[in-house]
Amino acid sequence: MTAQIIYTPNNPPTKGVAKKIWGVLVENNLDPQDLHYNGGRRGVGGGGTWACIINDKFEGRILPNGHRSDGTRAGEFWCGIMGRTVIYLEEMTAPYNSFIVGFTTRKCPFRTRAGCSYYSLTNKDVIQENDCPKTCDSGTDEFLTQRNEEYDRIKKN
Repeated sequence: MTAQIIYTPNNPPTKGVAKKIWGVLVENNLDPQDLHYNGGRRGVGGGGTWACIINDKFEGRILPNGHRSDGTRAGEFWCGIMGRTVIYLEEMTAPYNSFIVGFTTRKCPFRTRAGCSYYSLTNKDVIQENDCPKTCDSGTDEFLTQRNEEYDRIKKN
């Protein structure tokens, strides 16, 4: 069994999913203090997902104000990547609110080096103007979120 790696401002991640999550948290001025992966199945003691601590001074800005009665402190969240590019924070206690922090890239999650895989993955045969444009650099947050939700659903099936 390998030891759990805990990333901090003094030991930031240098690769992989951790680097993507950390980068978006930093870019959005959330001042991450801790990021670590809980192995195992999700839902069993918090296993199978990333967890992070955001500096408390940001409580109430985009994150909810509040205190915790279950032992978790304000600023502790589940965090991760939805779809392929959306970085989110999720409350550790009910009502489990989820917040989109930002995107690892402004490109459509269906975009590959070979082109757009949207039609082959979604089984759509009719091209809609905004399904998967050649570039999503000008796509709105809503557009990118919607495409990542679709990508997430397709990949789970």
